Amino acid sequence: MPTRFEDAVEGFGEMSNNLADTFWKVKSLSIYEWQAVYRIKGIGEEKVFPSLPEAERWVREKVYAKAQELGGF
Repeated sequence: MPTRFEDAVEGFGEMSNNLADTFWKVKSLSIYEWQAVYRIKGIGEEKVFPSLPEAERWVREKVYAKAQELGGF
């Protein structure tokens, strides 16, 4: 089971409890920009979206598909 987090500065997301340096997060850059970030064993991507649902959907799809192959989340 992943550990959820929420922070006013860092945004919100989840950290994998069984794969080091593996997480996803989404944070607001402005009213019209949401940054989605994921890392799997320290390597990942980040992308900016115009809406929160788009950002969260993209980051969850990416990190879960890749991390589960390695035993994460």
